[in-house]
Amino acid sequence: MDFTGERYVPGVKGDIELEHLHRYLLARELCHGKDVLDLASGEGYGSAMLSSVAKCVVGVDIAHDAVQHSQRRYVRQNLRFMVGSCGKIPLSDASVDVIVSFETLEHHDRHDEMMAEVKRVLRFDGLLIISTPDKYHYSDVPGYKNEFHVKELYHNEFVGLLRRHFTNASFYGQRVVFGSFVVGKGSNVKLAKIREEGAALAWDDEMIDPTYWIGLASDAVLPTFGSGFLEQAIENSETVLGYTQALKASGEEKARLETRLSAAMGEREVEVSRLTAEQARLNLALDEKVRQAAELTAQCAAERREKAELGMALAVARSAA
Repeated sequence: MDFTGERYVPGVKGDIELEHLHRYLLARELCHGKDVLDLASGEGYGSAMLSSVAKCVVGVDIAHDAVQHSQRRYVRQNLRFMVGSCGKIPLSDASVDVIVSFETLEHHDRHDEMMAEVKRVLRFDGLLIISTPDKYHYSDVPGYKNEFHVKELYHNEFVGLLRRHFTNASFYGQRVVFGSFVVGKGSNVKLAKIREEGAALAWDDEMIDPTYWIGLASDAVLPTFGSGFLEQAIENSETVLGYTQALKASGEEKARLETRLSAAMGEREVEVSRLTAEQARLNLALDEKVRQAAELTAQCAAERREKAELGMALAVARSAA
């Protein structure tokens, strides 16, 4: 499938790869041996990841071309794809243990209707794992408008939505970060979040300024959902890719300018050669005119001498007569 800038497609590097793959990797740990629905499954890569541990996975998406692509690319006995929407899921009541739905809410404005459908197809102790961008940090702060989004939620709205429909809900912040990562080993490990505040450092228990929120919701006791760090080669980071693309574009523009300059210089040299040849031709023509003028002058002088001689001879003849 072509990458539009919104739906993630495997092979695309940068922040979008980290964000999407990390969610599915964490969600997969809660899908072992479960009947799973991947709601708004997109290209299908996430459903395929979940099917590596789940009993059965159904990927549902509203886009027919996405479903057809998924059916062709990801063929497994415990995996199938269907066309459907968040407001009308094509599954029977109480038929799945886990519903995964990443970056779906912001693409429509019928959130409560979606939650009602989610509750309908979930079993009594089922689990919803859902993510959405934080409107404040995703849109307000950077002044960004995503053309594919219909209704984004602030964190308190996201919390309110899940707690209106489920007995229990917990929330995990997500954003791409660069820095030092310390990982402990053992049961007494605590993950500390540290940020810069001017010249000082401050400690936090929660994600600092998350771009996205991942929510877990259930009417049963919530499972442990791991915090984690998905490492990416620095050359694949969005910052490096951005600079690389900018340098490539700059190099291409430089090459275009050099080509234009070379062509202009070549044209100038051709014109100089033409003018030089024309000047030489004119010089030759002028030399010929000068030669012709010299010959004409000499001829005139000879004629004058001849006339003078004739005049003198006539005068002598008249004197003798």
